[in-house]
Amino acid sequence: VVDELDAQGMRVCFASGKHAWYVQGGLVWSGLLDDNTLIVAENGGVIFDPKTRRTIMEDKHIRDVVTLRNVFRNLHSKDGGFLRFSGVTVWEEPKETLFCLFPNNLGDLSKLKDSLQQIVDINGLDLTVVQNPDSIDVLQSGINKATGLQYVCDWLGLSLDNIIAFGDSYNDLEMLKSVGFPIT
Repeated sequence: VVDELDAQGMRVCFASGKHAWYVQGGLVWSGLLDDNTLIVAENGGVIFDPKTRRTIMEDKHIRDVVTLRNVFRNLHSKDGGFLRFSGVTVWEEPKETLFCLFPNNLGDLSKLKDSLQQIVDINGLDLTVVQNPDSIDVLQSGINKATGLQYVCDWLGLSLDNIIAFGDSYNDLEMLKSVGFPIT
């Protein structure tokens, strides 16, 4: 599909909750990275051009992300190769502009979300807690894949009305609502 879009002269951008280097590695491995590829990473918090290495980081509420990460680090304990937080065994996926935890047991997602929401509320952090099927993302409020794509569109002189987007998780909802051609 990507080759067909590229052959039609359409610019391809990959939006992911993962770190930009992780996305780039997957694109290289799969043969999908070309000179025109742009990456919206960390759920819109990072825009990355692999060709020029230009990176734009959204840091509107980055101090709140740092505060949350510091509170988490003060409250967790070690559990073998994992971490124990609020009675849940988790691992943290390293990100720069958001905070992301994966529980070992998917049945613990709601408990984990509630615990992180309490920290956000108690500390008055300008962050949004999102429960995905396998993880909890805590994003800077107002930053998501839609805002990341809007930045790319502004950069390239395009309109979101002309964008086709594919999504499969809760962190795709804003993006799918903002584009002219959402595909789920």
